[in-house]
Amino acid sequence: MPLDPARLDLLREVFSIGVGRAASTLNEMLDAHVQLELPSLRVCRVADFSEGLTHVAGVPPRRVSLGFEGPFSGRSGLIMSGTDELSFVAALAGDTADAAVVDAIREGALIEVGNIVLNAILGSIANTLGAHFEYAVPELVDATIENLLSTRTTASDLEILVADTCVHLNLLEIEIVLVLGLSVEELGIALDSELVSR
Repeated sequence: MPLDPARLDLLREVFSIGVGRAASTLNEMLDAHVQLELPSLRVCRVADFSEGLTHVAGVPPRRVSLGFEGPFSGRSGLIMSGTDELSFVAALAGDTADAAVVDAIREGALIEVGNIVLNAILGSIANTLGAHFEYAVPELVDATIENLLSTRTTASDLEILVADTCVHLNLLEIEIVLVLGLSVEELGIALDSELVSR
């Protein structure tokens, strides 16, 4: 396994920093207390990926996808379940927003939140490695994990890094899943130089 316990411990530390930055940005943007739990990490193949999110009334999760290029390249994604996303966007819009307003701003709000969280995580990884990433424009995609990570080329044996976490906003508790589709082996090698310096 490319990510041994030492590498995973370092990644948990890196993700913790990124999650803290994302929570701080959301707190300032919403003028409300937003808490992001520290994510649990696992590595799996695309073919074995299980989101752990519930499809309510046949509504698939919505996914924010963000491509990146640097020392290693890939796509990152944030996944939320269909019903919870409406509650989350309503909370973002404020108590006075009606259903029409919530529906109108839903896609933009989800993309913005996904962009904040994903950029914070990737930025934390980049800072740890002393690297620089170029980011694509984030987009909202539906349906499969293949659509999240790539338009056509995602192989079923591709290894992905998955982080399960939870967002607390006001009285809402929204489960989200972060997915990094990249070369896990390349990431592991890149982490080694940081481990050696400690």
